[in-house]
Amino acid sequence: MSVVVVNDGMRPENLTTGVVLESSRGHYAARMLVEYALYYGWDDAAARQAVDEYDLYHGYERWRYADTWYDITEDALTHLNLITEGGVWWWCDGDLRLDTYEDVEGMSE
Repeated sequence: MSVVVVNDGMRPENLTTGVVLESSRGHYAARMLVEYALYYGWDDAAARQAVDEYDLYHGYERWRYADTWYDITEDALTHLNLITEGGVWWWCDGDLRLDTYEDVEGMSE
């Protein structure tokens, strides 16, 4: 079974399942998740601004998105899952994965 992301209601793009972002990327994996969602049609001005400021400010308490960054990443994950047919984006052992429903069920048992 293949997994398809419907990009902005346009042509579907087939994606390879498995690890998309390894945990070795650390906190940057969350930023990349948000970038993927924005690339795939998520239109969120705050998320776009947070990504633009991420490298400069993410470690500072005064970063204006420090308190909302978790919510932004969850919304990005939700967006990716809404536009994906036949699979699910999810975090597993620190890795961001894209898997078929069947594979996720097998790994969760």
